[in-house]
Amino acid sequence: MLDTNFVPVVSGGIKSIAIQPDGRIVACGMNSVFGAGNERSQIARVEAANGSLDLSFNVGAGANGGFLSSLALQPDGTFFVTGDFSTFNNFNTAELAKLNADGVNTPFSVVMGDNGIVITMFVQSDNRILIGGSFVGLNEDFRGGLARLNANG
Repeated sequence: MLDTNFVPVVSGGIKSIAIQPDGRIVACGMNSVFGAGNERSQIARVEAANGSLDLSFNVGAGANGGFLSSLALQPDGTFFVTGDFSTFNNFNTAELAKLNADGVNTPFSVVMGDNGIVITMFVQSDNRILIGGSFVGLNEDFRGGLARLNANG
């Protein structure tokens, strides 16, 4: 049965969601717009109880590309987003960005080159990150679409 108390204002497609330890929901997607009057583009956090937009979460300019494809929460409250972008909030960070719990990105740099995109990821229990996608290389090494990163990139 549909929970009629949970009514997020969203248009566009959602590609990935993560639940933070406090229950709030972070969602990202393709051409997604969240909220009414205080819109967020491509990624937003909503309250678990009713789906209302959490205004304390703001990624600013966000991703400059076509979409965000995946997000993964880390135990410390930070998380990663992947997708088709070369900058996130006006910082150079192709296809993979690390965000604080409030949505502000933190320094994290992986050299993807112009060889495809990261489509999915998983944060392991040791905080290393598995990424998969259509990319060929990573940090100038052949990876064939699958790589594991240390927590610092």
